[in-house]
Amino acid sequence: MSQRTVLLGRFVMMLLPLVVAGCASTEQQRAVRTQMERAQAAYQQAQADPSVQTYAQLWLVDAQKALRAAEQAKDLDEKQHLAYLAERKAQLASVTGATGKTEQSLQLLGKETAETLLKKRDRELTAARVGTDARGLEAEQARLAAEARLREAEAQARSAEQARRRDAEAEAKARAAEQAKGTELAKELASLRAQQTDRGLVLTIGDVLFDAGKTSVGPGAQRSIDKLAEFLQTYPKRNVLIEGHSDSLGNEEFNLKLSQQRADAVRDLLVARGIAPQRIRTKGYGAKFPIVDNDTSVGRQQNRRVEVLVLTEGSTAEAPPR
Repeated sequence: MSQRTVLLGRFVMMLLPLVVAGCASTEQQRAVRTQMERAQAAYQQAQADPSVQTYAQLWLVDAQKALRAAEQAKDLDEKQHLAYLAERKAQLASVTGATGKTEQSLQLLGKETAETLLKKRDRELTAARVGTDARGLEAEQARLAAEARLREAEAQARSAEQARRRDAEAEAKARAAEQAKGTELAKELASLRAQQTDRGLVLTIGDVLFDAGKTSVGPGAQRSIDKLAEFLQTYPKRNVLIEGHSDSLGNEEFNLKLSQQRADAVRDLLVARGIAPQRIRTKGYGAKFPIVDNDTSVGRQQNRRVEVLVLTEGSTAEAPPR
């Protein structure tokens, strides 16, 4: 191979990158020129649209600024990018102008025509959105959804806190009412001379004493019966056991029957005063449980008595074992 051929080959190899670079540069310049032409055409179309002049002046001004910046840019990449922005802003100006015109038309047309124009506007907007970046819209929607969830969670937390406070207030009121009720109950029991025993609260109605062999309640006991009836009306969830007693005179069978009749007599007086019969249980014990000796007439008089056992709230009127 001659030296001349070798030198010619080297010269060709040196020129080849320059040719390739020139081709690439020419392709980019062509692409930039095409983008500039599209941007100018979009701007001119928007500028010539009366609707844009009326309803989308700001978008048109932005498109003009972007187009001028693209024309003045020296770097090809920057020129192409700015031309793209100018084209999009010009398109948005056209769409905004058409939307404004449509909204004005809607005010003048009937419902049927308005629906038709709305569908047309939707088609125009949909067409204008083709090629735009949807990721920004999705991000905005996600942000709004997150804010909505946060507001909902805050509302639920506030509602739960309000419910907790209402429950706490209701519980405090219930406790206060229960304490007041307990205080009132203590006063009522004190007025009836109640005594706490191993069988519960026992009211010995001192005025309800009986003559020997008798079951009728004397006139002097009416006030005590009235107070007992008033107590049971105030506390409707409390039931009572009425126990009748006798002295030791007479045989055991007679005394049992007599004491039962005495307890029943007090029950009948309470029922006559409005106390439900199912709240009262009666039992006669005869002379089995004297409170004093039966050696004297005074002692026997005290043993011929009636005692009322106040049961705990909600308990049935059954006789607890003695």
